[in-house]
Amino acid sequence: MSSIHKRFISETAVVIVLYKTPLENSQTFKTLSENLRKLDLIMDLIVYDNSPIVKDPEVKNSNWNVKFFNDITNAGVSKAYNVAAQYANALGKKWVLLVDQDTTFPVNSLNKYIDAIEEYPAQKVFVPILKASEKIISPCFYAFKRGFHLKQVDPGLHTFNRTLPVNSGALINLELFKLTGGYNEKIKLDFSDFYFFEKVRKISTEYVVLDLICHHDISTQSNQSIDSAAQRHIYYCEGAKAFSQSLQDRIVMLLVSFFRSLKLSMKFREILFVKIWLKKVVNDY
Repeated sequence: MSSIHKRFISETAVVIVLYKTPLENSQTFKTLSENLRKLDLIMDLIVYDNSPIVKDPEVKNSNWNVKFFNDITNAGVSKAYNVAAQYANALGKKWVLLVDQDTTFPVNSLNKYIDAIEEYPAQKVFVPILKASEKIISPCFYAFKRGFHLKQVDPGLHTFNRTLPVNSGALINLELFKLTGGYNEKIKLDFSDFYFFEKVRKISTEYVVLDLICHHDISTQSNQSIDSAAQRHIYYCEGAKAFSQSLQDRIVMLLVSFFRSLKLSMKFREILFVKIWLKKVVNDY
């Protein structure tokens, strides 16, 4: 194995956020483990588990050095990424690779990150093309605080002015992470990536899209019960409020969150989601 591969592995920590999924059942963990087996290398993995029940798993995988953080309060991905970045910095890492629990990485994925860093040594953010149900969800066209599907994304340099990536699969330089101040911990889930990368683009104008396609499983979201959907909508509305930095932002987020509430109310035939919007967004303004 080349010194370039070994250096990247030693300088990078993978950060995975779990919720009600054992690490060994995570598609992300399984596919990245296969990547490491192919390279015959050991990598640092930071696991932030937001599940309501604390479980200290035994990781039967010799390709990882694992550090677990358990958070039964389910503080969200923003808190998870900030804690993990702080820990990675204490380890002397240069990069953090942020991943969720439901992303499939092809067996050549880590090589793609390494190749891109070699080709674009001045860049600080590297992301794959991320698909869900064959639609490209990252990078996306970004407008009105929302992401819109792109029909095609070419590998190479992209500007933050026109498009933004999402969290999963983003390899971020830790110095850049620190300069942004990290993630907004009031935004637990939805909008966390857009808020963060809006701050990134004030510092760095470009990012690199890898010649790599990963797949995100959205089946758990599409098959949600009404109780689960309602809890997620609470986080969505709280995130919408926390995202608002100006009067214009507030107006945009009021509208964006209202239409989301209306869509969910129609899907479940339940006014509950509009009530959540009224309580979490309108009343708080």
